[in-house]
Amino acid sequence: MTKISALSKRIFTLALLLLCSFFLHSCTEDMPILTPLSDPNISTIVLNIQNKTYKVVNKLPGYVFFANVTVGSGNALYSQYNVSGSNSSQTNAIDYVLTFGPNKTNTSSYIFGTSQLTFNNKTYITNNTSGKATIKIDALDTNVNTASGSFAYYLYDKIVSPTDSIYVTGTFNVMN
Repeated sequence: MTKISALSKRIFTLALLLLCSFFLHSCTEDMPILTPLSDPNISTIVLNIQNKTYKVVNKLPGYVFFANVTVGSGNALYSQYNVSGSNSSQTNAIDYVLTFGPNKTNTSSYIFGTSQLTFNNKTYITNNTSGKATIKIDALDTNVNTASGSFAYYLYDKIVSPTDSIYVTGTFNVMN
């Protein structure tokens, strides 16, 4: 009698485990991943290039971020800010970097530093040697790494003796 009782306990345990595994499998298989339809707080860089608009967003596989670096020492401390992003596309990559710093003569404005853009498998760069690049910062908070603003300037395929240029305008809104 004990052999039958032990055998029935094992069969009952196996049957219960099998039923539990079916239940758990069906629960996890049919569970949808909920995502919002639109996220107004997502960081973006909007680039207007050759009469087309391209949007780089902080959503995988792409990224957008803002960084703040202080360089120098003593009385020669200098803050530099960086806005960068990429769509991380293998076929039509858009990689963008913009650096700027505070204007020492007018502390409420900022000076364009350098920029680099990879577009249509070609890299363009500028360092604003002509002074014609414009940048406007609407908001900047280094405590929470957020910034927003707009820009317009030419980028070139080479720094010395360029053979190709591209005009870029756009906006950025980097949120934490």
